[in-house]
Amino acid sequence: MKVFQTKHWLKLLVFFVSLALGLNAWGDENLPLPPEEFRQLLKVGEFQILSDKKTEHGVGGARKLSVTFSNRSQPLEVKWRVGNKVTGERWNNSPRREVAAYQFQKLFLDPPDYVVPPVASRCIPFSVYRPIDAKAVSNLNSEVKCVFGTLTAWLQNVEMPKILYDPQRFEQDKRYAYHLGNLALLNYLIQHRDAMLDNYLISKNPQNPRMFSIDNSFTFKWEWHNIFQTHWHKIRIPALPRKSIERLRKISDADLERLAVLEQLEMDENGVYRHVEPGEKIYPCDGNRFRFKTLQLGLTCVEINNLKNRLAKLLKEVDAGKWPLF
Repeated sequence: MKVFQTKHWLKLLVFFVSLALGLNAWGDENLPLPPEEFRQLLKVGEFQILSDKKTEHGVGGARKLSVTFSNRSQPLEVKWRVGNKVTGERWNNSPRREVAAYQFQKLFLDPPDYVVPPVASRCIPFSVYRPIDAKAVSNLNSEVKCVFGTLTAWLQNVEMPKILYDPQRFEQDKRYAYHLGNLALLNYLIQHRDAMLDNYLISKNPQNPRMFSIDNSFTFKWEWHNIFQTHWHKIRIPALPRKSIERLRKISDADLERLAVLEQLEMDENGVYRHVEPGEKIYPCDGNRFRFKTLQLGLTCVEINNLKNRLAKLLKEVDAGKWPLF
């Protein structure tokens, strides 16, 4: 009985502390749901669009939607970005690379440290899409009766940073250094080449300044990019978090090869692409793979090899003492 009472009071204590700190039921101030639960909703949850407006920043045509899912009473906010016509992606808008960045981070970060918010490809049926465009047509082909793009969780209690790397704060604030270190590691390994400040967000809580990379289409291989911008495909901080480096050491080639198949959608009898359990690679080295009524998304052979090489190079440099660990 005493054990039960102790656990009961501990739960109450956690609840009230969370309320005082502005946290939600699962203890996070930046996401209303655990990441994988949110991502599952983005992939397969049936929803209706309550409101739609253009985002304040960015040039990729992103929209901020308020949606209500059929199994939830409270609305959720998400970012919607339409994919390119015919192929579903272009050089500055790649659903598969957005998903790959999210999935890759899971190999060396725990959910409280995730840098990329939950994201999934989605093909929204015309009937649901009407609040955005009452006369919508497919952006893939004439058979398809939905609009393809990416849905991303909308982060809470965050703001655009004035600068991303503050050397003085990095030296004095261990939590800031840790979170920036994780962002730097992810951006380096995925070759992030779009370092406009509006592609990053930082928590408003100075006690836990988590950082987020919210636009990850310019990643995983060389693409045209602004050569006059200081990008984060190079490590630009003086030291790296030991915990994350040790996790990176445990990543195998097989782990990275699994990024070749990230998501798979099948067209149903109504012409709507819906998520199914991913199968074997349809075509060995393509990114977006179409076969009959199947759409499969993943990294290409070149992108996976680049990732392997960058990881090996990073760990070799750490072992040689180029990057001190903290």
